[in-house]
Amino acid sequence: MATAVNQNSKTSPAMHVLYLLLISATIVSLGALMGFIGGATEGFSGITRPTLTPPDITFSIVWPILYFMMGASFYLTLISTPATKEEKTIRIASIVIFLVQLAVNFTWTPIFFKADMYFFAFVWIAILDAMVTALIILNFKINKWSAILLIPYLAWILFATYLNIMIAVYN
Repeated sequence: MATAVNQNSKTSPAMHVLYLLLISATIVSLGALMGFIGGATEGFSGITRPTLTPPDITFSIVWPILYFMMGASFYLTLISTPATKEEKTIRIASIVIFLVQLAVNFTWTPIFFKADMYFFAFVWIAILDAMVTALIILNFKINKWSAILLIPYLAWILFATYLNIMIAVYN
């Protein structure tokens, strides 16, 4: 299994913390920007919602935490040192999938809230579910903490998938 930190690295622990914070803050900021642009800040006004829908404020609390954890997961993947050629390939695949799933995540918001394309948004989030599941599986092979940090994200988007399909059916 790949190590979490390159042992030959001259990067100090303080710099690792700084890089982790910068990456996570960037992802949190992009997520907030896409939420604002995509209409998530307007909430579910005018939409018939399933009974398990949490209050709108819940999303404003949960998403920054999840985006931060995603950033930390990504950072751990970036700094992992593959021990074999297979682990190197897995690490590259993980990085690519992470970036693509992030784009899918960010674009779901305008599809759902601005375009009101609830069924298409359901398909889009189902693709996201599959990508995050694959990402967790890959990350377990190179850095278990990177994978573990993504499990709450997967749980949340699976719940969001349920909400999405129910909203599509009700509306």
